[in-house]
Amino acid sequence: MVWSLPGNEELMGREKISFLSSRRVTPEGVLGAYGWARKIREDASACIIGGWQSGLERDVLQLLLRGRCGIVLVEAKKHPRKTVPALCREAFQAGRLLYVTLPGETTDRIGTASAARRNRYILSHSSFHVFGTLSPDGLLAPLVSSLPSSTLLVLG
Repeated sequence: MVWSLPGNEELMGREKISFLSSRRVTPEGVLGAYGWARKIREDASACIIGGWQSGLERDVLQLLLRGRCGIVLVEAKKHPRKTVPALCREAFQAGRLLYVTLPGETTDRIGTASAARRNRYILSHSSFHVFGTLSPDGLLAPLVSSLPSSTLLVLG
């Protein structure tokens, strides 16, 4: 694993909850994800890991950034981030954020293969998994089928 930015490396040692969502969302998934994010963001002991790529994932990230929980952002491209976006700066400076770039990543553009590698990494580094929406024919479905149902929460 490569740390893209210094960030709070201690977040990787904490128990993590993954948040992922299919690109195609349902109204129930959106409402469920927003409600979940508003609750979990105030728990300073929580640490949420995700790629924050789909529209719903980005919306949830914005909600989490307004809270107190830790956030790990896993990037699916080879070049590490050089600066912290303004949206994330406060959480980064407060020690609530860590950017991670996967080792051996060979692309600068996020595609199906790099997103799948990132999602496998996210799921393997979390003990509980929350999905905003899970499309049965989407890229996440095969990954979810191998996870114990007791570790899953599908919001819509």
